[in-house]
Amino acid sequence: MPGKWYSGQYIPQNPDKYSGDVSDIIYRSKWEYNFCYYCDNENKIKKWACENIKIPYSVMTNGRHSIKNYIPDFWIKIEKSDGESEELIIEIKPQKELEEPIEPKKHTVKSLENYEYSLKTYIKNLNKWDAAEKYCKKRGISFCVLTEKYFEDKQIKLF
Repeated sequence: MPGKWYSGQYIPQNPDKYSGDVSDIIYRSKWEYNFCYYCDNENKIKKWACENIKIPYSVMTNGRHSIKNYIPDFWIKIEKSDGESEELIIEIKPQKELEEPIEPKKHTVKSLENYEYSLKTYIKNLNKWDAAEKYCKKRGISFCVLTEKYFEDKQIKLF
């Protein structure tokens, strides 16, 4: 996402659809803002929430396992065409964080630092999303990660 950092508090137009404290809806990117707006105004979405679920996951730090909490960006409850409902947990990330980083051809201090940071982010995301998949499977919920492609391509449908 080019441009400046984009974050703030979202004020819903349909506060009855929000599951949680409507005065505490925080978006951390333009994509998250757009998704808040979509959830708030899409008729098929009956309930939604932002950062309302904690999913424990294991991380290895200095040779030791520890438990962290992964907080996905969104939870939504939609009404399907057959009248049934479905729940989804949604994470919004840049596409580059879904792809394993490529080691730089030139090994400068900065390029190696960037590579190491990208690799740690990629591995952390894989651990979080693995935990989210297991959490969702136990509860009959779907999990998906949306990237800028979802927001740029009007043909991609969430449901």
